[in-house]
Amino acid sequence: MKKKILALRLEGKSYKEICEIVGCNKATVSYHCGNNQKEKSQARQKRRRKDKVLDTKIERYRHRTLYEKGRSFQRRDGSKLGSRKEYNFTSKDLIDKLGERSKCYLSGREIDLKDGKSYHLDHIIPATRGGSNELENAGLLHATINKMKHDLTPEEFISTCIEILEYQGFKITKESNSGTVSDPVC
Repeated sequence: MKKKILALRLEGKSYKEICEIVGCNKATVSYHCGNNQKEKSQARQKRRRKDKVLDTKIERYRHRTLYEKGRSFQRRDGSKLGSRKEYNFTSKDLIDKLGERSKCYLSGREIDLKDGKSYHLDHIIPATRGGSNELENAGLLHATINKMKHDLTPEEFISTCIEILEYQGFKITKESNSGTVSDPVC
């Protein structure tokens, strides 16, 4: 098909005429007639994606509602939600708060901000518990940890993890700010 499109173009045919003769669309003709169109398209996509991953996470965080979870626009206590307040923090503000080498605030694992699927922007105090959408209530968590945490506060989540480990036979001791887990008791 490419050879036929290029031959017709050399004859002076327009894109529209080539489409009618070959039976394809203009995008296909343009793709084959242009120089390095695939490379140009990929470079254009990379430029557009730059810094979009974190910006997208911030937008989702700012405009998060209970509706996303299939619930109505009501709080669990039954009161109506008021109008959403807009917060104007940017990815730069978030990076300034969290640092360039960001870590999961519960596990301490390093987070690659360019890999959007590996982490979530989390409400430290859950929105369902009255937590705000402000920058001060934002934290980064690994995706699996955020799914486990759901709408628990950090203290409740840690307490639940300790309970599970102790039930499984692990002995838990706390050292300064980081917890350690010893081998199972046999």
